[in-house]
Amino acid sequence: GRIWCWGANDQGQLGDGTTVSRTAPKSLAEPQNVRAIAAGVGWMCALTATKEVYCWGANSWGQLGDTTTKGSAKPVRLKLLDGSDGLVAGDDHACVIRQKRAWCWGSNIDGRLGQGTSGQQPVRKPSRTVGIEFAKSISAGGSQACAIGGGKVWCWGHGQHVPALVSELAGAVSVAAGEHHVCAVTDDGGVRCRVQRVELGTAANQTGDQMEDADFTWLPGIFHYVAVGGFIVG
Repeated sequence: GRIWCWGANDQGQLGDGTTVSRTAPKSLAEPQNVRAIAAGVGWMCALTATKEVYCWGANSWGQLGDTTTKGSAKPVRLKLLDGSDGLVAGDDHACVIRQKRAWCWGSNIDGRLGQGTSGQQPVRKPSRTVGIEFAKSISAGGSQACAIGGGKVWCWGHGQHVPALVSELAGAVSVAAGEHHVCAVTDDGGVRCRVQRVELGTAANQTGDQMEDADFTWLPGIFHYVAVGGFIVG
């Protein structure tokens, strides 16, 4: 398929070679045969049917993965990631599954790349996330990312510098990460969520900087997909 973009373009995030905003959709010449797209704050990436990754737009955190922090108004191919699946993006970082491993790049504040470190220095080249093997799916939202590996859900970011097991989401077949929550469809068809704040109206509590997780299930045996935004689940 083709990519059609419109809206603000101050960072070149529409990928048409300009920084002129548009109110009407326009297709991009490249890349073609697109299978998935992922958008961050002022930048985007795409995954083609031939498993090539392209990124464009803002790059102050190295989120284009091209080893620089210079933005691009045209799609840039990341040859290192040829053969990738499962492209996702958070605010200022991106991840893919390649060779059954999770690879991430961009901002590493609060350990959102899962590489055992954290800091203000951009990670400008895709690097493997620590410990994730046999990854089947991946999701990113805000300042975190999660993946299903070895039949279990692992998440990192928000101060967790390496992937940590989310035991509440046992039996997950797909996962979706938001800003402060992660949800999964389980093998019994239900949806389970691990929540870190009160925005979903659950029993989660927050006192100062201390957050308590909540765990709940909706209508087992009914759901096939789950999607989350910064503060919502659908």
